[in-house]
Amino acid sequence: MLFYVAALAWAFVAARAAHSAIHCVYNWVVHRFAAYMAGTLVLWALWIWLALRWWGAVS
Repeated sequence: MLFYVAALAWAFVAARAAHSAIHCVYNWVVHRFAAYMAGTLVLWALWIWLALRWWGAVS
């Protein structure tokens, strides 16, 4: 299970890097928003996993 958490964390880092790169290179808002939303969804998944782990639903 820890592999999935690490993969999600790295996916969040990649989404933030993509968001920053888009902002610095050509700043097209549609692409930047897509990268932002990808990072947001990954972060929500991490929070949900943490909540489930805290409540004992996930080992």
